[in-house]
Amino acid sequence: IVRGIVASVFVSSKGTVLINFDEVHPNATFVVVIKPQSPVDYSNIKKGVTLTVGGLIEEYNGKPQMVLTEQGQIIKVE
Repeated sequence: IVRGIVASVFVSSKGTVLINFDEVHPNATFVVVIKPQSPVDYSNIKKGVTLTVGGLIEEYNGKPQMVLTEQGQIIKVE
């Protein structure tokens, strides 16, 4: 389980959603990834909210990230 303050929500040209914790890219301390084909609704996740997510933490380009594949991985938005 990871909890952090959302610094930015970015949608790539291919539709991948990147939710950066603490600071914007490339200085984010943690990144939540939602792929285009994912059914996860992130519409209530905005800059400044505290987000709690659960799942497998992976490393991507030397930074920790979590790929969300189901809605239940979003534990809390406050």
